Amino acid sequence: MQYREPSLNVDEIDEVYRNVDEYLIEGIDATDNGLKTYDTIIPTVCISSVISGFNPTWDKNIPEDEAFNKAVDVASNVLRNTINQKVSEIRARKYIIKAFENRAKPELLILDNSYPWTHTLQEIDKNEEVLFVIFPRDNQYLIQTVRGSDGADRKKLPKSWAGKRDEALNNILGIEDAVFCHPGRFIAGAKSYDSILKMAEIAVNEPYDEEEKIKKPEDNDIPGKVKKSFLRRRILIRM
Repeated sequence: MQYREPSLNVDEIDEVYRNVDEYLIEGIDATDNGLKTYDTIIPTVCISSVISGFNPTWDKNIPEDEAFNKAVDVASNVLRNTINQKVSEIRARKYIIKAFENRAKPELLILDNSYPWTHTLQEIDKNEEVLFVIFPRDNQYLIQTVRGSDGADRKKLPKSWAGKRDEALNNILGIEDAVFCHPGRFIAGAKSYDSILKMAEIAVNEPYDEEEKIKKPEDNDIPGKVKKSFLRRRILIRM
């Protein structure tokens, strides 16, 4: 497969580099330095544990070179995907900004493609006005909630939609082609653009839940402190 150099400027290439370093390399460095990045409330698999899983076990007669080559293939794909995802995000930025600037309603961002919008919207929506994003995907239209700076949804989809599908959801909405609403009330779908617009209008006008009105208190940001501590150690090691 021939690799084509992406058409990015110097600043954008640097942004890709920093993204790879932050979201991939830092985690590997942290694991190598003894930090358990996977030790969370819900344990998750990290890239280091995935790669180390290719090491031959004591009860399997697998040549080390064979195991190593398989690990390299996986690591190469992970690196390539990380780069491609960031490049895709950068290329989509201009379309998201244009849609943001042309909003008919401050609370609603409508996209003409399934762009990776999360990070770009966080950067440009300084006043946190956008509550929901509409975009097409897999022959349907989706409406998704937007998370605020506190990490919580700025506004959830209506409670009455939660976990409903097809006819049950359509009966609530008064439309014919609603597909689903996730039980977590962060995403829902319909087959037509008109229907997803109606769902968006209902969601925007729905009163906030009582729990949504209460801002979460600031915590001690333990993960952030751990990360900052690790970064200081990393800088000292490099020096």
